[in-house]
Amino acid sequence: MKIAICCLYYGHLTGSELYVFDLAHELNRRGHVVSVHSHYIGKLLNSRTDKNIRVTNRLSCDSVGTPDIILAQHRSVAKIFIENVNAPVVYTSHSEKYPEECPIIHPNIKKYIAVRQEIADRMVGEIGISADMIEVIPNGIDLQRFKPSSEPKEYGFIPGFINGLRQPFVDRVIRENKDIPLLFMGDGNNPQPRENIRVLKSVVDIENYYARARWCAGLFKGRTQYESWACQVPFKAYSWDGTPVEQIRPDNFEEIYALTSVVDKLENIYKQIV
Repeated sequence: MKIAICCLYYGHLTGSELYVFDLAHELNRRGHVVSVHSHYIGKLLNSRTDKNIRVTNRLSCDSVGTPDIILAQHRSVAKIFIENVNAPVVYTSHSEKYPEECPIIHPNIKKYIAVRQEIADRMVGEIGISADMIEVIPNGIDLQRFKPSSEPKEYGFIPGFINGLRQPFVDRVIRENKDIPLLFMGDGNNPQPRENIRVLKSVVDIENYYARARWCAGLFKGRTQYESWACQVPFKAYSWDGTPVEQIRPDNFEEIYALTSVVDKLENIYKQIV
C-alpha cells in the first residue's frame, strides 16, 4: 500500500511523534510505501528516519500521487490534509486531555484508533463517535531499541516534553527527590539545573538513558511508562494532577505492547479499509 501519515510535529521525542516514527518504519519494513507529512519538521526524528520514508511539510500528496490510505492525527493538520487528499482515513487520538488530540469527524474517516480506553470513552461520551468505529490499540514499543541493560544505575529519569499538563507531576518528583540525582530530557518548561538536577536537550538515542536509570517517572499509561517497562526500569506513574497512580507491568507485556504485535493489528485494519 501507499500510506500517507500526517501529524502536527515530527521532530521531538513526544509520544505521538514517536508513534508516527515507529509506525512509519515498521510499515516500511513490511514493504509499504510510506510518507510523513508534518507542519513542523525537526532534526531529531528526521535525522534518524529511513531514507525510504519521505518526510515533507507539504500537507498534500500532489507530487507523489494519491495514497491508498491516510493515517491521521492532530486535528489542525488532519483537517487540512484530509480536505486536500481524497483517500480513506484512519484517525488516531493519543490523549484525552490535549485539545489538539480531540478527533475530528469527517466522512472519509473509516476508523478511529484510541491508544487507551479512556480516550475511546471520551470519543463516545463527549464527541458522539459510535463505539463500533473505534479500536483501542496501544502505542507500540520497539523491543529491539528498548530492552534491559546491566549498566550501573545513576539517576531518576524524567524524559519528554514538559508543559503545563505535565508540570504537576514534575514538581512533585523534584519535591520528593531532593537528594537523588535527577535527569530531565526534552524541550519545554524543564526545571533549572541545580545540584541534583541535570537537564539535557532532546537527543535521538533516548534508549541509552533508560539503560542507566534507577527509575523513570511520567504520566500513567503514556509512552514513557511502556518504554520503562520494556527496559525493566521501575516506573513511577502519576495522574494529570500529580497524584501517584499504581501501575503494574502485565506478565504478557511483550504480547500487548511490542511494536510488531501492535502493527499487526493496525495493518489488518488498514487492509480491511482499503
